[in-house]
Amino acid sequence: MHSAYAVNQMSDWLLKKKDTKDIQIQLLDYNLVDSIWDSDDSNKKRPLAPSGPVRIHDLKFAGMTVEDKLLSIRQALSPGKRDEKKDTTAVASALVSCSLDEIAYIYNIRGKDVPCNTVTVAYSMISQDEAYLFIDKDKIEPDIEAHLTRAGVTILPYDEAIPFVSAYSIEDGGKRIWMDSKNTNSAIYNCLSDRCVLELRRAMTLYHDYVV
Repeated sequence: MHSAYAVNQMSDWLLKKKDTKDIQIQLLDYNLVDSIWDSDDSNKKRPLAPSGPVRIHDLKFAGMTVEDKLLSIRQALSPGKRDEKKDTTAVASALVSCSLDEIAYIYNIRGKDVPCNTVTVAYSMISQDEAYLFIDKDKIEPDIEAHLTRAGVTILPYDEAIPFVSAYSIEDGGKRIWMDSKNTNSAIYNCLSDRCVLELRRAMTLYHDYVV
């Protein structure tokens, strides 16, 4: 998956090149590679999605509880947060994160989905009232579920992330959602209309701005 930023950069580059002016990037709502694996011509068995177990990152190493981190992010979501670049007041209803290290940090969890990295494949959405972790539930043991539930986190299937975020964004006439285009894949970034996306630097940086 390409980041939204990379796709936009490539589109702009194509528009500026004289010999590629008739070439356009078309966003698809499905993965072309999936169709190859699923075809009858494929004689190889498709590898299973990574399913490494999730473990709790102990508070003595994490430094702060999940509840405190969520509170800090929600303070940043509150009306009145100043947008330094545009010199306006930025109001967002939720923060969506696709960055795996960011998700591991916020929820004080670690995983085994990526070789040599203690991260787990997941999406996250945090609003003023709710926090959602979209993840393969087979990776969630009872102690992890209790750890997240205690912090007010709802666990949902990984595949529900894009339709869930899209549906949330159009509630009440449209909501603005913070995303970092450099660390958000194009699929989830582009499931929202332009007016619903509020560009944000990485949430971990935002969080540190609000730590007390």
